[in-house]
Amino acid sequence: MLWSMNHMMREDARRRFVIGFTIEKSDMRFWCCSRSYVFLSERFDVLTLSPDDDKSPQYDITVAGGGTDTSKVFRTKRMISDIGADTLQGRGTRVWEVVELDASGNENGGEICVLKDSWVDDDRDREGKIMAKMRANAKAAPARADDEYGRTPEGKKPKKCRVYDTINESLLTVITYGDVRAGQRPDKTRNWDLPRVVSLKSVRATSKASVIAQTSLQAAGFTAVETGTEYPRQALPEFSTKDHHRIVFKVIGFCEIPSLSLSFFCISEVAVALHELHRLGWVHRDISSGNILVVGVRPKIADLEYAKHEDELSMHSARKGTPYFMATEALATPDAKLNGSI
Repeated sequence: MLWSMNHMMREDARRRFVIGFTIEKSDMRFWCCSRSYVFLSERFDVLTLSPDDDKSPQYDITVAGGGTDTSKVFRTKRMISDIGADTLQGRGTRVWEVVELDASGNENGGEICVLKDSWVDDDRDREGKIMAKMRANAKAAPARADDEYGRTPEGKKPKKCRVYDTINESLLTVITYGDVRAGQRPDKTRNWDLPRVVSLKSVRATSKASVIAQTSLQAAGFTAVETGTEYPRQALPEFSTKDHHRIVFKVIGFCEIPSLSLSFFCISEVAVALHELHRLGWVHRDISSGNILVVGVRPKIADLEYAKHEDELSMHSARKGTPYFMATEALATPDAKLNGSI
């Protein structure tokens, strides 16, 4: 059952969640999984199964713009990436090449764009909003001539704010973004309250056992086993509620380039941009080679959904980052010890 659910979630890009059931005689058990959870019901009589209403379809319907009343319609042309949809739980990210349609539903030479469809944590800022905040902070920063840019031949500071230029050119251009709605409700993985486990039976585990035997055994002899200490149960894993979200970017970037000189140029430009973001108080938190795209000869920093400002103190239980690009000390440290230290 779980394999089939995972297969359906991975192969069908329209799939919001999967429901299934197993039947034995008149007993039925209900299965349901989304990008946040998998649960299995108690056995119940199949005759009590009631039909679903038409306001909760399994396929997504539309997308609502982020805070605006205008709507844009795009037609998918090809799949760019769907590796993020392989796992059953998680973001389920898919990236498409799309073209915007006019009011009549025709392409009419519309500009080719990129649409990213994913399930994001409901209490996080959206990527488009984070990028807008970064640009606003950079625009408000005073102009300065740092060693990264050098000075003009006259030895004067440049009049134009190079900080904004650096950050603006290193970020992708957002056309629109918004959360998907199913009917009149936001498309969430948890639009209802799941039952909570209020108590669990105590489980006794033995770290060691000592065997006490008599030196001379009689016919009714015995062997006593002394059990170990009681261990507390582990906390049940919890998956955050996720919202179905889409964002459209203006250009298509590439993460693989054939030129070694261009590779080093892009790395140096990204390092300068990240340095400027750090000076403004922003941390990417998931930088890796896969999150650096090249448009023409200009590098772009992507996947900013986990970026945070140093003044933001909210925390999540799951660690963020790409293991190959994380510090060894962070990888070897339990999550509980990292809270408040990074």
